Amino acid sequence: MCGIAGSTIKSKIHFAERLKRMRHRGPDNTGINEIDSILLGHLRLSILDLNDRSNQPFFFKNLTITYNGEIYNYKEIRKKLVRIGYKFLTESDTEVVIKAWHAFGKKCINMFRGMWAFAIYDKTDKQLILSRDYFGIKPLYYCDSKGFEFASELKFFDLLAKNIDYKILNTFIITGKTNFSNQTFFKNVTSIQPGEILVYSLTRKNIVSSEIVKPTDKYVSRDTVMNSVKAHLVSDVEVCASLSGGIDSSTIVCASNSEKPLIKTVFTANSKSFDDDYNFSSRLASNLKLKHNILLIDNIDLKEALINTIKFQDEPFDGFSIVLQNQLYKYISKSGFKVNLSGQGADEIFLGYKKYLKLKLLNKNFITKIKFLKKVIKYNSDISILDSLIALWPSFHFIPKLYYYFLSKFIFKKTNEYFNYYDNFFRLSKLGLKEVQDFEIYGSNLQSLLRYEDRNSMNYSVESRVPFVDKYIFLENYNNVSLLDDIRFKQSLIDKNILPPFLKNRKSKIGFNADIKDFIKDNKTSILNEVKNSKFLSNNINLNFINFFSETILIRLWIIHLWRKHCLLPQ
Repeated sequence: MCGIAGSTIKSKIHFAERLKRMRHRGPDNTGINEIDSILLGHLRLSILDLNDRSNQPFFFKNLTITYNGEIYNYKEIRKKLVRIGYKFLTESDTEVVIKAWHAFGKKCINMFRGMWAFAIYDKTDKQLILSRDYFGIKPLYYCDSKGFEFASELKFFDLLAKNIDYKILNTFIITGKTNFSNQTFFKNVTSIQPGEILVYSLTRKNIVSSEIVKPTDKYVSRDTVMNSVKAHLVSDVEVCASLSGGIDSSTIVCASNSEKPLIKTVFTANSKSFDDDYNFSSRLASNLKLKHNILLIDNIDLKEALINTIKFQDEPFDGFSIVLQNQLYKYISKSGFKVNLSGQGADEIFLGYKKYLKLKLLNKNFITKIKFLKKVIKYNSDISILDSLIALWPSFHFIPKLYYYFLSKFIFKKTNEYFNYYDNFFRLSKLGLKEVQDFEIYGSNLQSLLRYEDRNSMNYSVESRVPFVDKYIFLENYNNVSLLDDIRFKQSLIDKNILPPFLKNRKSKIGFNADIKDFIKDNKTSILNEVKNSKFLSNNINLNFINFFSETILIRLWIIHLWRKHCLLPQ
């Protein structure tokens, strides 16, 4: 796991200064090379082959690579390359990636199992190739204005404050959504999409091609979860796991210790407000004889933690759960770990959210819908009456639609345009499982969660690995209509018999939710004053009506204020 960057704008000193903004991503080594008219930079967090010989940028013949990620099956690919005549000087996956590209070109992408964002410069063709993994686990952005630049994080780029996209910002204020396909909160910076291979010509000085590669493979194992977890344990440093006590993280921990203890240490965030989660995680850790490290979050300075999280996220986010995740990674790093396994992605793959209830009822007649809904409510304690009504009668989704419409008219002074996430979701829900999975995995929910996970972990130089976001698990469950028959959310995951009985029967989980009622109550006056006095917000927000804003909207506005103040560099 590392940080990468590149620029055709010749200023090596300024490039080096901007690379330092991402120093947290790779504190073990910094490398900068100038080839032809492009600068390539790399910040290394050493996980595989800790020797200096694997530092980057890495060269092979006419190719130079700067690479962020892990290819978990690199040893198998290496064997294939050796059989056709390639020799290796390191034990790293970096060398495997560059030689696989040399041997097979873009076809090598289909061989990879893992997470990656890399740039390869081909000196012969004078072309820069950018590639991002199938699911966008690893970030990669580019700016194509006064020259071409790319980087792992937005903070690398200049002139962000002058290029805020207010339609995106408005959408966040109204809906809390933070991912919009390849768009960012800044007009001048674009995200490479999941699975995208983009080619920039240094001769023609423009993007000459772009294509999206989706995961395809004939091999699908019946034990995809077990197989994926074991693959994600490849490392030359010790691996730990975060354990919340829910189905997802508990499955990861149990799978990693099914035959022998491959993970010996787990981390849990605990609070008075969700002791139930702690009880489940503690019991599992005890059963598996794991070292159980507990982060007590009740004494955390939430405002200080919020500001720190904002600085490293680069873009606004909705809710304090992201702040608590940030603090957990801080604790993991202080405990000496560089690699952590996370349960992120299971809800999108196995339809774990209650919003998927409408999809489950799609092709059932009314009587069958009622019977099915009764069973769902029995086994899933967090289904509300409104959830049920929206699932039964699609027309009920006009309630949030109308709410957002009038809210936008009420809040904004000038630009009141925004993207209606819920319109898109409900429209796709009428079409079927495949359309919803594409939207949620590639274009919306999962992309936001992966961004939070990456920035929070890399803030403290920790590599986060997400075994559920794996191409074989995806292929097994993509457009798998049997998921729609699960009465209990994620029943298909539970049925894999990885979990002990006491966790299989768990109905609800709080997750990374902070009990912030006391914090908001104690700080509401100061929060209101900060928002009221924000010159940035006053440009487009009717702050005269701030006392009528909901607490949710107020917190989002406060986060935007802090983001503008602490995250965006003065320019």
